[in-house]
Amino acid sequence: MGWSRLVAGGLILLAGLGGAALGVRLFARPDFVPTGGPSDPGAGFRAQQSLGEILLRQGGASRRVDPVVLETTELNAFLSRHLESRRLGLRPVVVRGGDGQLEIGGRTSVRELLSGSAGESLIDLLPGAPLDAEVWLSVRGRLFVHDGQAELAVEQARVGRQPVPPGWLWGLLGVDPREILRWRVPRVVERIEVQRGRVVVHTRPGGG
Repeated sequence: MGWSRLVAGGLILLAGLGGAALGVRLFARPDFVPTGGPSDPGAGFRAQQSLGEILLRQGGASRRVDPVVLETTELNAFLSRHLESRRLGLRPVVVRGGDGQLEIGGRTSVRELLSGSAGESLIDLLPGAPLDAEVWLSVRGRLFVHDGQAELAVEQARVGRQPVPPGWLWGLLGVDPREILRWRVPRVVERIEVQRGRVVVHTRPGGG
């Protein structure tokens, strides 16, 4: 419990004592987060169609074996409507693909961040404005698929645009990374290839 409070308070202390430049990086919007809404109204629907094709293959209702390609713009349009990380209170959840690595980020407030990290006692010590400030959390790593599960092996973590040790971020959030970065996938999925701007899902022939 003491460690959780320490790392939670560290976010505020770093911004307040580390100088203006560090404060700006901590509360900056990551460079991979779009500044506006989806420019293509059909992007989310195309993501649904691609995900539906994977489910059809899992059930043996589709004989297609070509890779299923999801553009990250399509994924983000789908996630903005259908996903919120309730475990961490992150909204929206945004992804970016490139160079074999997947980056996942989400926005929360300092108040929610402290409430979720057993740092509630710090809330009464801070003024309202910093507590209501938004902060982006993001991780970057490689995606692996095994036995019906996909897992992101994190190599980098950031608060805003400030790199932080992944272990520090898990302590701040008070979570086991496997709780939020491991997902069930249809067993027909053999591997997921991350390319620049898209995710390519390779499936086994003949269903799962």
